[in-house]
Amino acid sequence: MTGNSDGTASITYSRVTGSCVPRSLCAETVFYTHAGIPAQSTLRVDASFREQGATLIDVRIVHIR
Repeated sequence: MTGNSDGTASITYSRVTGSCVPRSLCAETVFYTHAGIPAQSTLRVDASFREQGATLIDVRIVHIR
């Protein structure tokens, strides 16, 4: 999530496109950006898949205080 100067935010979805080296950024390709959503709080989600073709099912994002 990236905050914009107008009180909104953008969420960018990407996928890793190459091998990852420990302690460095992985090469990735953005496949969708959702822009202009209200920026109420910081939201971060990270998921890694060990096997090709793996999926997430019934994912819920909750606010932790």
